[in-house]
Formats: sequence, C-alpha cells, structure tokens
Amino acid sequence: MNNEKKRKIYRHGDVLLYEIFENEFSNDKLERFNEERFIIKKMVNKINEFVIKEGAGGHKHILVSDKNFYVFEGSDLKLNENIIFIKLENCRGILKHEEHKDIQVEEGLYAVLCERNFNYLTDDWENIND
Repeated sequence: MNNEKKRKIYRHGDVLLYEIFENEFSNDKLERFNEERFIIKKMVNKINEFVIKEGAGGHKHILVSDKNFYVFEGSDLKLNENIIFIKLENCRGILKHEEHKDIQVEEGLYAVLCERNFNYLTDDWENIND
C-alpha cells in the first residue's frame, strides 16, 4: 500500500493554490523550503481575508477564513519571479470570485501561482486575467 500524502491543488479560474509539504519546509536562513525552487522572504500579514488577484474587470479572487491565516512574500527561483505563499493553520479557507463557484481550501501551506501565456511576438510571459 502506498502511504504517500497526496498534494492538494486548488484551481480557481486563473489562480492555482499548490500545496507545499511540511517536510519541504525548513526554518534555516530565510525560512527556505524546497531550496531549489522556493524562498519565503518575509511575512506580510496575519489576516482572515486576502485578495489573491484582481482581474482587469475588477473581479477578485479572495481567500477568506473564520480564523486568521498567514500571508508571506517569496520567490519562485525556477520561474524567476516573486510569488505569494499562504499558510492556513488550524483553519480552512474559502476561495471566492464573482464568476466562479466557491472552493473550500483545507489547512496547509500553499504557493499561489497565476496562469500565464508566453507571447512569441514580445518573447515574454503575460499574465492571464479572468
């Protein structure tokens, strides 16, 4: 029997919450985990509502909880860009958006990844906004 824990991934339009396992997380130096890819730089806030992304039409992806959760700034070294991390500890959250069904998010540490497309005319990545 396979005892591996399955990674939780939540897709909500153009936003993806990608679970980071606790064994990929260590408290050395800049609170690094999965050193070849992610670095947490600093804690931004401990709150119970956070706007993950706002689209061009003013619609927002918002994570809400009945308890406070942690929001961190960090970097994805593989993609060479800054990203946000969210840690739901002893609580669950609800991911909301005006054009999508609400999704319940379980306790855990998540990297927030946003959908992008590569534009071959400009030779650069572009964010997708729903």
